[in-house]
Amino acid sequence: AYAVSGGLHGVGISVVNALSTKVELEIQNDGFNWEQTYTYATPGALEKGSPTRKTGTTVRFWPDPEIFTETTRFNAETVARRLQEMAFLNKGLTITLTDQRPQAVEPPGDADGDEESGTTEAAEAVKSEEEKAAAAAKPKTRTYHYPDGLVDYIKHLNRTKQSIHTTVVGFTGQGTGHEVEVAMQWNAGYSESVHTFANT
Repeated sequence: AYAVSGGLHGVGISVVNALSTKVELEIQNDGFNWEQTYTYATPGALEKGSPTRKTGTTVRFWPDPEIFTETTRFNAETVARRLQEMAFLNKGLTITLTDQRPQAVEPPGDADGDEESGTTEAAEAVKSEEEKAAAAAKPKTRTYHYPDGLVDYIKHLNRTKQSIHTTVVGFTGQGTGHEVEVAMQWNAGYSESVHTFANT
């Protein structure tokens, strides 16, 4: 069981599985690598791989275009914001988002003027366009890791504001079957910003 969860306690992956043509899982747990593939929600064999000291989970899924008839493309910024939030809520957790989709880039155009002139400017323009295309073809990766959890979140929220006190106030409290974590910092703004997160 997890001490902290920002998700739906397994419900989320069940829905993703039901709405995808394929789901691939790569898990490092109990000292081994594990792999399993689901095709149209039907599970394949759970395969035990090589030993490892790492822990973590990688999920790949392909949305079913017969269900999502308008689009199966995701907004990378929306996904990134949610994953960053999850990293803030799970102190010390590392989340990596890699967008492997090729980005839309205009192909290199023909240089103006005589093809035989071979001007330096034209060659540089083509090279520049090729470099842009190569850069766009590379996967875009972002990694989120916040050792201080909510304290780091408050620092992030106040990064462009004038803080009244430099140290973020943070504390935790535990009771029977529950735990509370609080972080706060005052700034010179006139409006307040309160964010709450709860686990069931």
